[in-house]
Amino acid sequence: MSLVQNLNQFAPTPGLGQPMKGVQPATFSARINPSSSPGTGLQVGTPFKLIANTSSSEIIVDLAAVTDVLFGVIPANTKTNKYAAGDVVELFTDGNTLLLEATAAINAGSYVQIGNATAAGGGPGVTSIATAGAAYGGLALTSVAAGATAILIRIKSGVVPQITNYSAGTYTVTAGAATIANTKVTANSVIGITLKTVGGTVAAQVVTTITPGTGFTVTGGGSDSSTYNYAIIN
Repeated sequence: MSLVQNLNQFAPTPGLGQPMKGVQPATFSARINPSSSPGTGLQVGTPFKLIANTSSSEIIVDLAAVTDVLFGVIPANTKTNKYAAGDVVELFTDGNTLLLEATAAINAGSYVQIGNATAAGGGPGVTSIATAGAAYGGLALTSVAAGATAILIRIKSGVVPQITNYSAGTYTVTAGAATIANTKVTANSVIGITLKTVGGTVAAQVVTTITPGTGFTVTGGGSDSSTYNYAIIN
């Protein structure tokens, strides 16, 4: 006679600071600057920066402002969730992923700042940032439609890039054609066109001439009177 035991496994509800499944190699132990006064609220999701120190054996960190170069973020820990100056903490750094709390709607692929707002749970919040030249601390891997929602973030520190000499606008065609004045256009410009408002019989818009420093012309169907969006990228 054989005995068979059935075991049920239950998947826990995802919690803040929990890592994405898999190996998280970019994890370091660091000491919170003993002489700093970070105040209360050092917990899951708190961002840290590296600071100068004379120790050759320890990584020393301090609370990071959103304008600082981010080093790492505290992940979830089953033993404690509150920290103070002088404590040794584990930090997820560049490339690791974890769940944090969004403070508003965020789309996947958005650059985010970590800790620049207080989330509904009282901890550091995550907010998308699109301002060229602004510092960011992560990249959203999933989308959320509202705040107070867990979002998967890849820790990544950098500055939001800026497209140089970018311009956009709208135009309305008459009898399927239009001339658009824009001094940003060059002989090497890439011009994208999308439909905004339908008018008459919509027809494909084709850029027929480009005059650098002046503008460009488009043509399409003769009965098209629609309004289009355009973007110039150089």
